[in-house]
Amino acid sequence: MFDKLFCLLPICMFFFGCPGPDPVDPTTTLGKGVTGQWRVLSARIYYDQGGGGDLSNTITHKLELSSSGTWSFSTSSGSFGLSSIADDDWKRWDVNSYGPVRKIVLQGWNASSADGPLEESNGSVDYLWVIYRAEPPTVSNPGTIWLKFGR
Repeated sequence: MFDKLFCLLPICMFFFGCPGPDPVDPTTTLGKGVTGQWRVLSARIYYDQGGGGDLSNTITHKLELSSSGTWSFSTSSGSFGLSSIADDDWKRWDVNSYGPVRKIVLQGWNASSADGPLEESNGSVDYLWVIYRAEPPTVSNPGTIWLKFGR
């Protein structure tokens, strides 16, 4: 049920002014650490019916996160923000908490939104994850795509 509610977040924000993720402040250490170009280190799909596959060889575009709070990836673009990870995020991602405390939220990703943990050390972001739903005809079967980005 939570995944359905999460999909409504952009609608809620647009029509009712519900709070979204905090905008990125490029003057902060974290804002400086997250902006710029990111390349795909790994890309996997996990099918709802079980199984999965590697998508790493098919994705060659870089993710650009600008200091204005916008993102671009290939021909897609939108806005992004940072917020704290909630327990429900870990449940939705179907992963046990392993340390990250913040997440990135990308609005306009795949005609919806995507989010994922920020892996940080020594005050900088080392890796970021973009996790989102994909449905046919984009993929052969419905599932969740996990993209890991690094510098």
